Amino acid sequence: MATKIYRGKYANSSDQILLVDRGRIYRGKYANSSDEIKRVDVKGLLFKDDKVYKGKYANSSDQVMLIKGDRVYKGKYANSSDQIALIQGDRLTDDLHEKVMYLIAQQNMLI
Repeated sequence: MATKIYRGKYANSSDQILLVDRGRIYRGKYANSSDEIKRVDVKGLLFKDDKVYKGKYANSSDQVMLIKGDRVYKGKYANSSDQIALIQGDRLTDDLHEKVMYLIAQQNMLI
């Protein structure tokens, strides 16, 4: 099963922005009709537990995203931050997860 990434809070009322199928990332809804994103160079982000920092070190960098289960929030806290993405489907490998988070941060102008 493919992993689908939606922009916003809900899968049924939000646009699907990314699709991860068989280790490949596609920009759009379908693998056969969407552009494949071939090169994603994750630089400038630090992934620590469920937090994403912009910079090299967690203690001196700004936290830009918070990941809580299948939801991605913009900012430090889930209860006071906007939800920017919803991830549904199979669990991603660490490498693919970092690439998807980088693309979400890029689309939301966090980096």
